[in-house]
Amino acid sequence: MSSKQANGFTLVELMVVVLIFSIIIGAIFAVLAMGKKSWQSGNVQIEIQQEIRKGMDSMLKELRQSSLGRITITASTVTFRIPQSVNNSGNITWSEAIVYSLGGMNGKQLLRTQDEESRVLANNIQGLQFSASGKEITITLVVEKETVSQHTLTATLSSQVTLRN
Repeated sequence: MSSKQANGFTLVELMVVVLIFSIIIGAIFAVLAMGKKSWQSGNVQIEIQQEIRKGMDSMLKELRQSSLGRITITASTVTFRIPQSVNNSGNITWSEAIVYSLGGMNGKQLLRTQDEESRVLANNIQGLQFSASGKEITITLVVEKETVSQHTLTATLSSQVTLRN
C-alpha cells in the first residue's frame, strides 16, 4: 500500500478561505463606515447645540437688564435699551437701542445691532421668535445644519426671561 500525503491546500479550500476573509473585512469596513457617520452626526449635533446656547445666553443676559417701557417686540425681532448709569438724582441713562434679529449670510445669522454696528451671535439659525406676557419674554431659537452625509439635524431651544427694571 502506498500512502500519498497532501502537503498543500486545494483550490477549493483557498477559495473558501478568501471568501471568509472577504466577508470579515467587508463587515469591518461597514462597521467603521457606520461609526464614522455616527461620529460626524454627533459633531454636528454638538455644533448646533453650542450655536443655540451661545445665541440664547447672549440675548438673555442683556434682555434681563431692560425695562418693560424700553422694549419693543415683534414676532422675529426685539428692540430694547439697557441702563448704563444712574446719576445722583436717581435718573437712569439708557443705552442706544439694541436689536436682536435674523440677517447676515442667507438670513440665517442671529445679529445684535447697536449704533449701526452688527455683531453675529450665532449661525445656522432657522427660526427666531419672541413673545411677551407682562414682564416675561419668551425666546425660541431653531438651529439647523446638514451633516456630511446630507442629513439635516435640528435643535430648538426656548427660554423665558423676566425684565428686572
